[in-house]
Amino acid sequence: MVLFITKQFETDNEIFQNPAVKTLMESQAAKEYPYPVLVDVEKAAALLSSSPDEHECENVLLLSRFSFMGTDGMRGKVYTEHVSGLEALRLFTRESILSRDIVKLSVKAFVLMLENNGLVEDGDQFCTANDGRDLATGWCLNHGMLQGFIESGMNVVDLGVSPTPYVPLFMLEHGIKGGAMLTASHNPSNQNGIKFFINGKKLLSEGPTGDYILSAYMYMLASESSRQGPLSFGNVTHFDNSTRRISFLQESIPKSFTGAFRNMHLFVDAANGSWTDSAVQFFFQNGIAFTLTSQKPTGVNINANCGVAEIEGHALYESDEIPYAPVLVQKIYAQGHDERDDYPVYGIAVDGDGDRGFVLEYSRETDSVKVYDGDEEAYLIAAVMKQEGVSLGMCGAATGALTAVSTIESDCMATVCLQKDYGFVTDTVDVGDKWICNYPEHKLFLGFESSGHVIIPCPVKTPDGEATLLSGNGMLTALYTILSLQKGNKTFERGYSKTFYTYFVDKNLFYPGSDIWKADESVMQEGLAALPYKSEKVVFKDPNVLAYALVEGDVRVALLFSRNSGTEDKNAVYLKCRPDLADTLLPVAQALCDAHRSSMRKAGTDETKCVEKAFELLSKNGSFSQNELTNDTLLANAVLHALIREGKLQCSDGVYTEKRD
Repeated sequence: MVLFITKQFETDNEIFQNPAVKTLMESQAAKEYPYPVLVDVEKAAALLSSSPDEHECENVLLLSRFSFMGTDGMRGKVYTEHVSGLEALRLFTRESILSRDIVKLSVKAFVLMLENNGLVEDGDQFCTANDGRDLATGWCLNHGMLQGFIESGMNVVDLGVSPTPYVPLFMLEHGIKGGAMLTASHNPSNQNGIKFFINGKKLLSEGPTGDYILSAYMYMLASESSRQGPLSFGNVTHFDNSTRRISFLQESIPKSFTGAFRNMHLFVDAANGSWTDSAVQFFFQNGIAFTLTSQKPTGVNINANCGVAEIEGHALYESDEIPYAPVLVQKIYAQGHDERDDYPVYGIAVDGDGDRGFVLEYSRETDSVKVYDGDEEAYLIAAVMKQEGVSLGMCGAATGALTAVSTIESDCMATVCLQKDYGFVTDTVDVGDKWICNYPEHKLFLGFESSGHVIIPCPVKTPDGEATLLSGNGMLTALYTILSLQKGNKTFERGYSKTFYTYFVDKNLFYPGSDIWKADESVMQEGLAALPYKSEKVVFKDPNVLAYALVEGDVRVALLFSRNSGTEDKNAVYLKCRPDLADTLLPVAQALCDAHRSSMRKAGTDETKCVEKAFELLSKNGSFSQNELTNDTLLANAVLHALIREGKLQCSDGVYTEKRD
C-alpha cells in the first residue's frame, strides 16, 4: 500500500492535482508495490517529467520514498512536551525535533511491524537500554520508549544505562526477537534518538521489516486508529547487566591481553557516557592501571568536549596543536613528554553509547599523538587475530575465503593492504555499520569503517544453540588494537582522506535531481576530468549518495562523494584517494563544501543564529567564551562542536578562537 503525502503530512493539497503526480499515483508501480510505504509527492513532482511512462514512475516512486530513519535509527533535538502523533512527525521532519511522542510512536510501529510479520505476539519480551543522556530530562524519553512497548501489550527487560552492543547480545542470549536502544550515539547532548534491533541485528532500509515500512506504520498509527489496543498491558523488568558487560570482554579478548597491558600508561575517555562505570570496573578487576580523563555522566555532558566525536578526523596531533586538543590528547602528550620513564602511552576513546572506539598512542620519535581510526584498528586487529590463532569457527565463518568488509567511508588503501598482506577477500558496503552487521555471517571475518565501528564476529550461546554477535563494541575494538600494537604490529600506509562538514542544514535540499545535487554533479565531473584516469559514477544501495570515482586499471584510486548524514542535520563531502592525487582533488571537494555552506544552512534556527553570533564575536573581539555565546549549555555544546568539526574554531582553556589553515 503506497501512501502519498507531503512533508506536512497532508493528503489534500493542490500538488495532488499535478498531472504527472496523478500518473504516478495511478501507475502499476504504485498499485503493485509489495509493502506499506510513504511517498513524498513534492519530491516526486520535482523528479517527474511532464508525461512519465511506467518505467519512469517506477524509478521516481523508489527515489521518493520517505523514511524517518537515518543511517542508524532516528535522531533529533530533544523535546519533552506532549504533542499529537502527526505533530510529532511534523516537528521531526520540519525541525529535526525528537519528542517523547515520536519515540513512543516509533516503538508501537516497530511492534506492529514485527507482529504483522509473525515474529512476535502479544506478551512477548523485548530488550531495551539507554546511553544515560536522558537523565537530563528526568528520563522522559526513556519512559516514552518503555510505554510504547507496554501499551503494545509487550513485556520489556530494561538494561538501564548500558553500551549499545549489550542490547543485541542480551537478545541473542535470551532468545528475544526485538530490541531498542535510546541513544544519539556520538551526537551532542541536546539530541537523542532510538535504534531498533531484530534478532540482534539493526534494521536495513528495504524488505518487510525495513525502515520504509516502519515509517509507514508510524504515519498510519499517528493519523488514524490503525490498531485496537492490547487485551492487557505489558510490564517492565529492570535488569543490571554490568557483570555481563565485563565477562563478555573477558571472553572475547585473547587471554594474553592482561600481560600486554601491564607496563604502560593508559588513559580512558568514556565520553561521559555509557561505558564509564563498566570501563572502571573492567580495568580494576584485571589489575590494569589507568587514568579516566572523562567525567561522571550527568546526561548534559555526554560527548561534550570528549569522546570519539572530538577526535574523529584527526590522524595526528602535533606539539603545536596540543593546547587546542581534547583533554585525553593533552594527558597522553604530557605523560609521553615525561622523560622519567619510557613506558608506552596509550589512550582509549569511545562514544556516548559505546559502540565506537579509537586508540591513541604517543610517539616519542615525532613528539606527537597518533590516532588510530577504525580502518587502522581493523588492520591491526586482523594481524593479532591471526597471531592468536583465531579460527574460522570462532568467527562464525565457514571454510573458505575470509572477507573483510568496509564501508565507503573507509580509507581506500585499507582494503588493498588487507588483501595484499593477509590474503582477505574484500568487499565494500554503504555507509553505516548496519550494512556490515547484516553481511552474510559465514563470509565475514571482520567489518569496519573509519568512524571506529569495528565488527568482530563473536560466538554467543543462545537458547537454541549458538549464534554470532555482529555489533560494534568500542571497548573491545580498543583492547584488541592496543594488544596488537604491543605485539609489535604496524598499521598500513594510509591513503588520503578528508571530510568537509556543513552542519544545521536543510537536508530536504539535497536529493537525486535537486538543484544542489545537479550542481555537485557538474563540479565533480569537471574536477575529475582534469586527471588522466577513467572517471565513473558509482551507484550504491543508498540512492541519496552522489559519488564519482577515478579508476586505474581495475583499481579505484579515488572516491569523491556527497551525502546527507543519517544521524545529524549535516551534509558532508568526502574525499578518499591515493596520496599523490590529493592536491588536485582537494579544491574540488572544498568547492562542493563551500557551495553547501552558502546554500544549505537552514535559516532562522537557534543553531544558525548561534553560528552567526559566534562569527560576530570573533570579528569583534577575536575570541569568545561559551557563556558569551549563549547560556543554553546544550545549544552551546552542539554549535561549538559543529564549528570545530567544520574547521572554523579551536579552543584552548575555554576560549574559542578562529582556526586558520
